[in-house]
Amino acid sequence: GHARFAVCAHDRGARVAHRLGVDHASRVRRMLLLDIAPTLAMYRLTDEAFAVMIPLAERWTDGVAAGIGGAGLPWHVTQLGARAEYLFGATRPRNGREAAAMDDFALQQLTHLYALNRGILLTPFHNMALMSPATNEHDVDRHTAVFGEMAQELASH
Repeated sequence: GHARFAVCAHDRGARVAHRLGVDHASRVRRMLLLDIAPTLAMYRLTDEAFAVMIPLAERWTDGVAAGIGGAGLPWHVTQLGARAEYLFGATRPRNGREAAAMDDFALQQLTHLYALNRGILLTPFHNMALMSPATNEHDVDRHTAVFGEMAQELASH
C-alpha cells in the first residue's frame, strides 16, 4: 500500500472514505467527498418524508397525464417513488436507446423556458420533478396549471 494518499469518493463511497479519514487521518493528504450518503439519523426521517413526497409525485403525475391527454400530445409521464418525469413519446421506453430516441432537445428547452418564465424550475437536463419534504400541494398544482397551458398552446400550433 501507500504511506499517504488522496481520496475522492461519491455517495456511499464517500461515507466509507469519511470513516477512512477519521480512522487514518495521518495517511490522508487530501479528501474530496461528493453527495455523501445520509447518516442513520437522516434515514430515520425517510418514512415520514416519503409519506408526503410519494402522494405529491402521484398528484404531479396525474396532473401531467391530464395535460398530455387534454392536449392530445403523443407524450407520456412516468413515476417512480417521489420522482416523476415526462418524455416526448407515446409509450414508455424499455431501454436507454429508446429513451434517447424520444429526446427532443429544442422541445425540452421550450418546456423548461415556458415553465421558468412562470416561476417553475424543472431539472435542467430532462423534464423531471423530484418531490422534496418542502414540496407542497400548491407547488404541484401550480406546475399542473402551467403544464396544461403549455400543452394546449403546443397542440394548437
